Amino acid sequence: MPNRQNAFIWLNVLFVVTLLFTGETDAFSIIIAYFMETLIIGAIHAVKMYIILKHANRKNVQRTPNNGSGMIVFFLFHYTFFVAVQAIFVFALLEMKDPKIDAFHLLANVQHIFQNYEGIYPILWSLFIFNIADFFFNFITLKEYEQTTIEKSFGGPYGRIFIQQFAVILGFFFFLFSFALDVIALLIVCIKALVDFYRVSNPNKNPFEIKMDFSKVKNT
Repeated sequence: MPNRQNAFIWLNVLFVVTLLFTGETDAFSIIIAYFMETLIIGAIHAVKMYIILKHANRKNVQRTPNNGSGMIVFFLFHYTFFVAVQAIFVFALLEMKDPKIDAFHLLANVQHIFQNYEGIYPILWSLFIFNIADFFFNFITLKEYEQTTIEKSFGGPYGRIFIQQFAVILGFFFFLFSFALDVIALLIVCIKALVDFYRVSNPNKNPFEIKMDFSKVKNT
């Protein structure tokens, strides 16, 4: 049922579906936008880690290994590499439909997408607002930064991203054969929504959060 924690998920799904049925966007643009949401999620997670660090410093929490600012920098490099590898695979699939795409020219591909797939703009804006709302209602309002550490939060977005990108890549395979495009797009919208609903409803039992062991990593 809709509540303050998940209302923005319902609104985002309704918005995307409405755009699709009114022709303001298309199924292919939805899939691409969902892939590019990965960048939004990573940027917001880096902000979360910074807030966790600032809270710990403000409360004079004793600094433990792997909970310093260096972990935020490491996350940005690690996450960027993770996304880049996925992007190469996604662009390799997209290249089969769009000859102007080159799987290994990541920045040029992004520029080409923004210039030629105008349908992604409203979807990306809705995903940006969705993630900001998620950040505010389920991190700031619930004061999650008081209940975790940088090390524990490091793997937070990876499981969620893996499932979402798996659905996106699966969708691309169907798109290559032009099979029920709108149906596939709606299916991916539903998969993403179900993951988000479960994550928001079970913040302390998040199966999409990957635990990482940094016991052998030194950080100051």
